[in-house]
Amino acid sequence: MREIDGRWLYYMFLAGTRKVVANRERLNRINVFPVRDGDTGANMAFTLSAVVERIRPNRPYKQMLDRIAETARTVIPAHR
Repeated sequence: MREIDGRWLYYMFLAGTRKVVANRERLNRINVFPVRDGDTGANMAFTLSAVVERIRPNRPYKQMLDRIAETARTVIPAHR
């Protein structure tokens, strides 16, 4: 592979999301900032999973990055 396109970026994001979801309890246990409330892993898993559900791997990498960021911004307020 010589360059990363939107499809590669999507699948890397998907793989990372799966790791966070699989390890959310461990992430909850190490959560200490800003307070030790034990929900960082759950929040990350929720946000990343919601982004993955709403995006598709068919864009140039810059558009894919923008789409991931846009989608995360729209998902986070709904969770709070």
